Amino acid sequence: MDVFISRARRTNYGAMVSNVTLAALVAYLLLAVAVYGSGGGKIVTIQKQTKLDGESVTTIVCQPGAVQATTLPAASGRYLHSEKYGWFDNQHFHSGNPEQVIEDVRAAASYGGGLVSLRQSVRDGITGYTGHYLIAGHLNEEEVVRVALGVYMDWSYRFEAWQGQLPRSLVGPLTAFAIEDLPTHYVGFFAAANGLEIAEVFACYLGEVEATDTTPPHFLVADTSESGALDVPVKRLTNEKFMPMVLMDEEWQNVPWPPGLQLVPIDSASGLWAFEQEETWYFNGG
Repeated sequence: MDVFISRARRTNYGAMVSNVTLAALVAYLLLAVAVYGSGGGKIVTIQKQTKLDGESVTTIVCQPGAVQATTLPAASGRYLHSEKYGWFDNQHFHSGNPEQVIEDVRAAASYGGGLVSLRQSVRDGITGYTGHYLIAGHLNEEEVVRVALGVYMDWSYRFEAWQGQLPRSLVGPLTAFAIEDLPTHYVGFFAAANGLEIAEVFACYLGEVEATDTTPPHFLVADTSESGALDVPVKRLTNEKFMPMVLMDEEWQNVPWPPGLQLVPIDSASGLWAFEQEETWYFNGG
């Protein structure tokens, strides 16, 4: 018997993330990659060569257009920064295992519906979060990816909210909804859905990126230069959308992904999936 999920079971979290879009990077493949006419086109091939002087050169060919040959030195850095698309966290591209989410949704649908679970540990496995979701049966391939995206975005939002709750917020008070987190999740899912490496996504869709250990901004400080106020209002800078956040005209704003990087999730209101339950576990349990 096929599973169809009642609309009455949809959640507020699903509604909160229903209109957002999604995409990832292997840290050592960082460098300013010049993109020519990629227009959001999909990568079709990667050619690696070694020059006579031993220098490694990689050409990433996008469709349409191409990327010129670029050396890819070993690079380090916890974070990635793009002038156009803001901040990304190298440790979050695979949070919740988006590739496995897609496969699990596909498998559940092929069996006429079922349960999929997304799990993520924090603090070296001391604790972690798991979300369980019901999936309807017999989805077509497009629906599989879009349902998986809807589930993954819902889980990602819940995971960030979970990190902001006590007692976890005492250990990581600046962790939940950091400006780089949800955009990084999106890039990771896009890469998984299209069989791409994170470096390929940046090369053909997002362009130049810089590796750094500098922490992304955490606070907003109000400008009191005109008022002369002694108390400077400070509030935490957060991002609850799956879109990049950048500083423009002295204000932090969300900007859209390039057209080729935009995916549309299927919301839980469709009846094709529903949040079932969540759990907190300790010491690699769950």
